[in-house]
Amino acid sequence: MLTDKNYEELEKKYGKYSSWALWNLDPAEGKQHYKQVGFQTFESKINDPNFRKTHIKTSAIILNTNWSSGGKTHQKNWQDFHNTELSHGHDYTLAKLFLNTPFEGCYITDIIKSFPETNSNKVLQYVKNPKNIGKLKESAEMFNDELAIIQPQRLIVLGKNTLDILKYMQNKQNLIDISNLQVSEFDHFSKVQSKEKFQNEHEAIVKL
Repeated sequence: MLTDKNYEELEKKYGKYSSWALWNLDPAEGKQHYKQVGFQTFESKINDPNFRKTHIKTSAIILNTNWSSGGKTHQKNWQDFHNTELSHGHDYTLAKLFLNTPFEGCYITDIIKSFPETNSNKVLQYVKNPKNIGKLKESAEMFNDELAIIQPQRLIVLGKNTLDILKYMQNKQNLIDISNLQVSEFDHFSKVQSKEKFQNEHEAIVKL
């Protein structure tokens, strides 16, 4: 369980870069409009310790590559992964993947923060370039801190490039140690387009 102190620390340090797998929509309604996936419904509730006890989970961290566009950070906390401004965004797919699963309410973050880029291949190339080791170390330090606060048992990794960066941090640079965590990798939610693919991914997450 996330203590009030740990929640406040997370919000202060990483509220502009991350969020929670909480969305106020019904997956049974079919494809969601991007305007429906905002965090506004939870902005006041999330500050209530009693709400956090019943809705926030620490069993896993859901890990994305980076913030694809829109600047380096949001102006308000916990708005990432709840974008209501990009009509071509895929946050509604992310929402439907995790709603009604054991991981609804888990923490979601990027492995590389403050790096707006829509092409994850370019992100991977950038952080593997020795000239950019500073960015890699900074990101690893922040992720280590998030791990220490959340203390999850599992990482749910979204996309092969996210997993590649994670392994590179651990196996090549010795910047993180996730050997005690269960790691499950799924296709990035921007690539889950067909109904069949979505259903398969959703069922696999439920069974974890």
